[in-house]
Amino acid sequence: MPDASRQPPAAAARALLAREALGLDPRPSDVRVGALELRPHQRHAAARLRYALRHYRVALLADDVGLGKTAVALALLRDRPDALVVAPAALRPHWTAALRDAGLVRRVVTMEALGRDSPPAATAAAPRLIVADEAHHFRNRRTVRWRHLAALAADARLLLLSATPVHNRPDDLTALFALTLGARADALDAATLARLVVRRAATDIASASTRTSTAPPLPGRPTVAPTVWLDLDDAPDLLDALHALPSAVAPSDGAAVPDLDRYTLLRLWTSSDAAFRAGLRRRLARALAVGDALDAGRPPSRADLRALTRGVAADPTTVQLSLLTPASPAAKPRPATRAELDAYVASLRHLLVRTCDTFGDARRAAHVRAIRARHSGERVVAFSHSTDTVRALYRALAPDGRVAMLTAAGGRIASGPLPRADVLARFAPLGQHRRAPADVERIDLLLTTDVLSEGLDLRDASVVVHLDLPWTPARLAQRTGRAVRPGAPAPVVAVYAFRPPPTAARALRLAAHARAKRRAAGLTVGVGALEDGAALGATPVDVPTSAARPSPAVAQLARDRRLERWSDACNREPPALGNGTAARTLAVRCGTTGYLAVIARPTCLGALRVPTLVAAIGHRAPTANPAVVRRALAYLAQARVTLPPCPAHVGVARRSLARWARRQLARDAVALARPVVRDVDGRDGRHDARAAFLTRTARALHAAAPSEHAPLAVAAGRLRDALTQPMSAQREAAIRDADPGAATDAEWLLAASRAATGFSSGHQADARPALRALVLLVE
Repeated sequence: MPDASRQPPAAAARALLAREALGLDPRPSDVRVGALELRPHQRHAAARLRYALRHYRVALLADDVGLGKTAVALALLRDRPDALVVAPAALRPHWTAALRDAGLVRRVVTMEALGRDSPPAATAAAPRLIVADEAHHFRNRRTVRWRHLAALAADARLLLLSATPVHNRPDDLTALFALTLGARADALDAATLARLVVRRAATDIASASTRTSTAPPLPGRPTVAPTVWLDLDDAPDLLDALHALPSAVAPSDGAAVPDLDRYTLLRLWTSSDAAFRAGLRRRLARALAVGDALDAGRPPSRADLRALTRGVAADPTTVQLSLLTPASPAAKPRPATRAELDAYVASLRHLLVRTCDTFGDARRAAHVRAIRARHSGERVVAFSHSTDTVRALYRALAPDGRVAMLTAAGGRIASGPLPRADVLARFAPLGQHRRAPADVERIDLLLTTDVLSEGLDLRDASVVVHLDLPWTPARLAQRTGRAVRPGAPAPVVAVYAFRPPPTAARALRLAAHARAKRRAAGLTVGVGALEDGAALGATPVDVPTSAARPSPAVAQLARDRRLERWSDACNREPPALGNGTAARTLAVRCGTTGYLAVIARPTCLGALRVPTLVAAIGHRAPTANPAVVRRALAYLAQARVTLPPCPAHVGVARRSLARWARRQLARDAVALARPVVRDVDGRDGRHDARAAFLTRTARALHAAAPSEHAPLAVAAGRLRDALTQPMSAQREAAIRDADPGAATDAEWLLAASRAATGFSSGHQADARPALRALVLLVE
């Protein structure tokens, strides 16, 4: 009879369950990456992501800003010498320096380069691992950059990094996973989503002990003060003038969209008078170019308009008429079209005159001066989505001293242009790991566009100003996150925001958009700690900070964070679990009877076995129902001592779990061939490509003549084998378009089978579920 006094502590049972459920197997090499020492939460993330990449070929690290996503990515990049980093152009220097400090040589490609018609030469060599930083930029499947990244990820594993993966709607997240999973990304359940996403908040990390690590504890992050809203004068008559703005004359190969034109101008008005006037001048330049083209006898195309108005924002009367092809003298513009154009030009000129009498920008500059006076000696970073707003405020505030401007075009201080790196070093030397500048070179106010709102460490700043409001609450979180970083010298970060004029806020429906976008993020990955509940003109009542009941996906992510804390807590008391199968079975005394188990089983997404947490309470059958699992985990959390496992109870639990695994395997087999039809926001209907392929394969075999059946059966077997493997959107497209000229299903099947050859992930299907851990609950 085993001695109960020699049983491991209850923490060992929780750690056993947590490690098997999360697939945690931290490598000793994950302690250091070059000169960088990983903290425990980063090592856990590396292990979980490595597991997800091995099983699904795609994973998302969505930790809060400032928790070191780059360090985790470097640990995984070290595993693959043939890896590739895709990042915004603004973050390329950051990645180059990080790779150099880690002693790694990897290719870095900008996502702007992927947005061109032809991919960059650096992507010619197929990578085995791709790290996509600020991956939310790939949330639109219709963009060129998404298609190029999908092609790169066809044979690679894809690690996505983004603290705000969902900006507008839940499909933002599935579009990221579709880069590698293809149409199956639209059928992800909550449990699978939790395997693909690693998301921890700063509070989760702060609550975990790091006593056993040689790394220093995670420095504390500053708290964020409530947003102080700054009001400006409203102008209802300006909105009336915008509504009265006639439609612009459409190009010869397109149509005018008057509502979009007015909406864009209204949006510029909420940014600044300067941005609004610049938008009017650009439209006036375009209208004058159209008028000159009509007088020349040739209505311009969209390409002509782009060429005619290039570089004329400052002077709308300058048009490049030489780019127009002369038309025949007989070609005359229609009088009605010319009259419409004249009315449009007159309205634009009236709006320009109207805005000359406004003083909104002067009041904005006065507010910023007051903020600097209130926070004397502190560094202030002010963001805007409009370059014209930044330039206007810089002209007004530059004489005050220690002011810099930074846009996509470069930096500027009072003495002239300054390289971007020098601007950042003078403004945030601590965040850029640079020596503090001399007092005469110090920058205390940095006016910048959203080019700096992602990825950069500006911890030196203790004040964040939103000169205007972006489209999404996620962008607000990105802006504020530049200053809310571990190790920031200031204990509190002050946040100021200019409230949009009430007239514009109502016309743009900012509150409704904020509610919808925040709800979308909350239902998929949860709302980030820095996302402002009162963003985009909405009040805290309009936008609740949290849902009354979390979605299944968010509940799964919260459960995983709890399991990770259990695993980390056991690091303080390493249990003597021994070796062999017996070490995977423990019993704990708590307030109920039942058991918790981790079963590795194949899923419809791929051939590899993935862990599933299963629970039984009382004498009921085991289930993976999240509510039952949460109740069982709550009982396990209360346990304090372990007991010797009863062999009879272990046998009953194992037999019940085996029956559950067989039933679940049958359901997964049916799910593979089941069509998945999903409507995204009622606009974009998609179907599961694999189900369509299987249906067409069966139709080809049914209609085949006896003499054709043998080769078609071989082709069907090869295609079906490929369909059971993880497959990217690029692979699905290759099979679908294998033979565009195929007249029959049989011809398509032969071509698709050839296209599917070599698509296997390299793993053979294993249909045998395996019990990884079993914890008996004893009353």
